[in-house]
Amino acid sequence: QILGTVEYEGQTYELISKSGSAVSGTVKGDVEITLVYSLDADEDTTPDKYEATVTYEVVNGTFAEGETTVTQEYVLAEENEEDGTWTEATRYLENIPVPTANEGYGNGGWDVTPTTETVVEDGAKYTYTYTANDQTLRVNYVMDDEASTVIHEAYTDDAKYDDEYDLSKQILGTVEYEGQTYELIS
Repeated sequence: QILGTVEYEGQTYELISKSGSAVSGTVKGDVEITLVYSLDADEDTTPDKYEATVTYEVVNGTFAEGETTVTQEYVLAEENEEDGTWTEATRYLENIPVPTANEGYGNGGWDVTPTTETVVEDGAKYTYTYTANDQTLRVNYVMDDEASTVIHEAYTDDAKYDDEYDLSKQILGTVEYEGQTYELIS
């Protein structure tokens, strides 16, 4: 009897290959069959060595459903339904998640670009990172007339989205303009 699954020292093992004589026939000499089993620790009937997990992560963004991490499971072999053995098979990435940038972020890219032509490797991780968008810090100094006349050159500085900033030193209590002194009112 050929067992597809065996228990050994508290672990479950699945049949992956067999060699030697035919399983049935007429005896014309010694008959020997060697059955090879592989660990199936998660007991899902697929030998662990043929299971692969691929992880996708996004930094400063999300995938569908708002996740920042998506994992996908692949089986890297095909089971022969006739005799329960397994044959390794090359698998390619599929259903690669599409990231969306968080507010204030863009210009993203993969560390290693996954495609549907990428061979699945157990433990592979692909990270898509968005960078903070450029922002401008600006303080305008204007008169309280209808034209909002500029009375001092504006202060500007570059920043990135989510940067901390402090413009308190740029808030001028008084400004001299064309021989007149203007006081800050708002």
